[in-house]
Amino acid sequence: MSLHPFFNSSAGGGKSSKTPLPSKFTMADVKRLSNRTDTCLMVINNNVYDVTGFRMSHPGGEDILLRFVGTDATAAYKRVGHSRRAHEFLKQCYVGPLVQPDG
Repeated sequence: MSLHPFFNSSAGGGKSSKTPLPSKFTMADVKRLSNRTDTCLMVINNNVYDVTGFRMSHPGGEDILLRFVGTDATAAYKRVGHSRRAHEFLKQCYVGPLVQPDG
């Protein structure tokens, strides 16, 4: 059984945004910096992930991933019931914490 490219170590992960990113983010930053093509950021469990390099290889399709770009996708991510490998892969996409606007 072959694995989906998502699970291969050579598959495109996150952190491939063309836009320089800060080390911490407000929700406004996530929305402002995400443009669905060059920079695809989303929040899951108060952490910000750059899934730009993963858009085309997401097992559920690019459309479902793009639906949550620039948003807090925590509820949707949990609702799907992602695999352990998916959780591990997500760690590679981590770019910083979500902070309050004054933090």
